[in-house]
Amino acid sequence: MRLNSGSLLQLADLAMDTGDPSHARSLYEQHLRIAERRADALPGSTMAQADLAVALERLGDLAAADAMSVMVIVTCGSSCLALLAQIFTSLPCLIRV
Repeated sequence: MRLNSGSLLQLADLAMDTGDPSHARSLYEQHLRIAERRADALPGSTMAQADLAVALERLGDLAAADAMSVMVIVTCGSSCLALLAQIFTSLPCLIRV
């Protein structure tokens, strides 16, 4: 499932790079659905949580780029930050200041 998700992410990034944001949005949303299922199925997996954070970040970036909606930006942004904070605190190898 992660391989498919990664491929969708690469295709979505390519769609953005070639100027097709509507196709990119569709692919990012598919990527998000897979990432959400993985994160739900593997709540202790840092990788699954990181994939979800990336999916939310990409959709947030897309929303910001085309000024789609302030609410979407806030929702994606705060969800992404919360996931990144959770990932950061779960990694014992990092030095915390």
